[in-house]
Amino acid sequence: MQQLTPEGCRARREALIASADADLLIINNPRHIFYLTGLFSTQLLLSAWGPLALLIDTASGHSKLLAHDAIQSQAEAAFVDDLVVWDWYVSGRAA
Repeated sequence: MQQLTPEGCRARREALIASADADLLIINNPRHIFYLTGLFSTQLLLSAWGPLALLIDTASGHSKLLAHDAIQSQAEAAFVDDLVVWDWYVSGRAA
């Protein structure tokens, strides 16, 4: 698998910002998230419940990835400014 670079991901986000007429971009397609952050999710991980989202503030270029804890280790390697991980499943805690 080809590896994406932090510089390339940032350049793609900057190009997207330049073409957008919005204050905030919300990306939730895993393919686009991969292209913009380098976060690769296998089909097994994608089948785990819970959406991914990439938020991009077009004024500052700040990027924030929202991901569930089932893919935390992969999300921590993504090329973003901030990462927010939410609990998908916590053993021993009532639903």
